[in-house]
Amino acid sequence: MKILIDDVIGGWYGIGERGISEKLAAITDGEEIEIIINSPGGDCYEAIAIFNLIRSYAKTHAVSVRINGLAASAATYIALAARTVRPESKIIISENSIFMIHNPWIYIWGDYRELSKFADYMAQLASMFGSTYSAVSKQTEKKVRELMDAETYLVGEDIVSNGFANSFEKINETENAGAGLSRDSLLVNARASIEKMAETVRVNFKKETLDRAAALISMNAFKNAPGGGAKNITFQTPQGNVPSGNEGGIMNEEELREKYPALYNAVFEKGKTAGAEAALEKERERVGAHLDLGEKAGEAGMKAAAKFIREGAAVSSDKVHAEYIALLANNKNIENRNADNPGDTNLAVDDDDAKLEAAFNSGVKAGMGE
Repeated sequence: MKILIDDVIGGWYGIGERGISEKLAAITDGEEIEIIINSPGGDCYEAIAIFNLIRSYAKTHAVSVRINGLAASAATYIALAARTVRPESKIIISENSIFMIHNPWIYIWGDYRELSKFADYMAQLASMFGSTYSAVSKQTEKKVRELMDAETYLVGEDIVSNGFANSFEKINETENAGAGLSRDSLLVNARASIEKMAETVRVNFKKETLDRAAALISMNAFKNAPGGGAKNITFQTPQGNVPSGNEGGIMNEEELREKYPALYNAVFEKGKTAGAEAALEKERERVGAHLDLGEKAGEAGMKAAAKFIREGAAVSSDKVHAEYIALLANNKNIENRNADNPGDTNLAVDDDDAKLEAAFNSGVKAGMGE
């Protein structure tokens, strides 16, 4: 089976774990998997999920990777997944292949407490990536972290000499028009692709992704860093600092729970709390939107809002939308009748329809905190 990763890594706006999972679900016993990568990277948390998925299949199937152009940022982590299980797994490159590693990027906003919290996550994430790069390439973590700090581009055989690939194929230039591109041209094209990817991720970024990923980062540092785990990460738990090395093996979830129960519980609670906070914030937004719209529609609107809140209805529902519009129109009629000089309200007039629609949209935005 061939699996093509030729876009930004990013769930619904690119290539995500769900799409890869659906393809792998059709694989038969003993079937080989070839992963072809030409990606500028993207959402590192989606990349972690894909990494875990490929790594799981590599335990029972032969997996090879071909870098058919560019593997940058989060895509490099995916490329190494199979070799964390089977070091002999092939990562094939050619003279116009590019491999770029760097420290993970983030788009975030908030006060100094928010920034400090997420800086912590990013440091852990960089350590996890660095540990995997080091274990696969056989370079020291110090050397790998220097390459990441420098945002390093490796081209062609340099990828093999640095240990990130283990198979080099010479391109037949008569069959590949891109083979004649100079190193500088390849790098210019790669940087342009990465900049475009970064903008795509920025536009689609949601801060709650980081909260949800806190436990994921910590668990992966144990489960997926070969040759003893991410040794330079220390996690703060209620019982103090616990080093993450697992003395020569890859620790699965059960082993982690047995060996470091306090750490396991801390990670579990962190993920649970993050999920609960995100759900609570979403519910606040839903209730707030209903209350804003109900208030604009008067007494009947508030009754309808209370009903919708109890039923768990979303303000974006077509049925809810239509009812609020009708209530807003009715409330406008009542206001006009009660006014000293009532104005005309004609629901058949486009201008009135536009005003009612604007009132509805204003209520939704207010409820969403915009």
